[in-house]
Amino acid sequence: MSAMRPGKFAITACDRFIDVLRAFIDCGWQPIKLFSSPITTPMASNRQVIALAQQHKIPIQLNRMQERDLAGLQDDGCELLVVASYQWRVGNWASYLPRAINFHPAPLPHYRGPYPLVQGMLDRRSVWATTCHKLAAEFDTGDIG
Repeated sequence: MSAMRPGKFAITACDRFIDVLRAFIDCGWQPIKLFSSPITTPMASNRQVIALAQQHKIPIQLNRMQERDLAGLQDDGCELLVVASYQWRVGNWASYLPRAINFHPAPLPHYRGPYPLVQGMLDRRSVWATTCHKLAAEFDTGDIG
């Protein structure tokens, strides 16, 4: 994936991935919306990411992203959707946005799916990684750049 000049972006995130939001802001990207979800487990806490969004005056949405939300991002000039944890599948973003990436909490192409850490522990992995890849229609299958 070639480097892009900073522009407008939207992000899905919970507290575990707050550093992804911070990194984009620190690199000069302009956040235009945070999508998170109601807290269902301690692993899905979103208090810190919401506080950071409020500090930067980023609009926050806690219910599932709909097609109208993607259209709204397009209208707002969003250039990139960053998925960094989200309990719901992101819909047909490609009809509305030029780019979307996913931060998957495991090395790909191994350990696809929603609970890769558990499988990694069962496999007794001594090395671990997070993978950033293009968002594709099937979970965790997009090009790794």
